[in-house]
Amino acid sequence: MADERVGFLLLAGAAPLASGDSARDCVFLSAPSRAELIEHPFNRFFSEYRATEFDCSLSRIGDEWQATVSIQDGITVCLHCQTGETGQWHIECEGQEPLAGKCRLLGND
Repeated sequence: MADERVGFLLLAGAAPLASGDSARDCVFLSAPSRAELIEHPFNRFFSEYRATEFDCSLSRIGDEWQATVSIQDGITVCLHCQTGETGQWHIECEGQEPLAGKCRLLGND
């Protein structure tokens, strides 16, 4: 999956993700791993909303976690992952087909 990377969702805070429900600030970072991914729909999305702080709702039970980021009315990013495993995420834009892809939780130790 590393050579398919188009960007990151960076969560604020130095502490590991706590169990249960929590909230953190987050930003998107566009970082395509290959030149041909620059035009990927996720990269275009990350580029449009980069360096803008958003509220992120988190839910963690054991190694399983979910994150929801409301960008603006009608645009939501949802992630579902298990520590050390490949997860899924999708971007819902009102009136458009959702974008879907894979994700991985990094740096939660």
